Amino acid sequence: MGILQRTTYMRVVTIIGVAAALALGVSANAATRTATANVRIAIIAPLSITKTNDLAFGNIVPGATAGTVTINQATGAATKTGGVTLFGTANHAASFNITGSGRHNYVITVSAAPTLTRAGGTQTMKMTALRLNGATTRTMAASGTATLTLGGTLAVAANQVAGTYSGTFTVSVAYP
Repeated sequence: MGILQRTTYMRVVTIIGVAAALALGVSANAATRTATANVRIAIIAPLSITKTNDLAFGNIVPGATAGTVTINQATGAATKTGGVTLFGTANHAASFNITGSGRHNYVITVSAAPTLTRAGGTQTMKMTALRLNGATTRTMAASGTATLTLGGTLAVAANQVAGTYSGTFTVSVAYP
């Protein structure tokens, strides 16, 4: 075979080889590489909150001048200003138990301070503040439990009408 015949023969063999590879679906460049990835998800426990104690300002005696009663958010201790006299020890901070997924952040939201209304009457008392014992964003303990307490300040008018006053506020928890 001469050089011309060999070159023609090699071209024909190459063309037949490429055609066969294409017909079989094989790439002329077989350099395809693959990788795999895992898929994961972690399901965390939903948050829940349960009231364990209401906020109680206790018993007071109003005076001829206005004043306030404040319940400390950490200790539940009562202090007063103005013409108010504290009577007894029925005061305490509100407290709540929270459960959720351990070591995850959560956010606490507290509603506006309520107005209290006298049972059987129309007289009111305004809370001027609700105070949370700590930051509004926290990290759940490893056990998945937490406790929070709230205190506040109640404005007492001069010669406030005697009776039982009540109101409500809400506390919410959510994952950020």
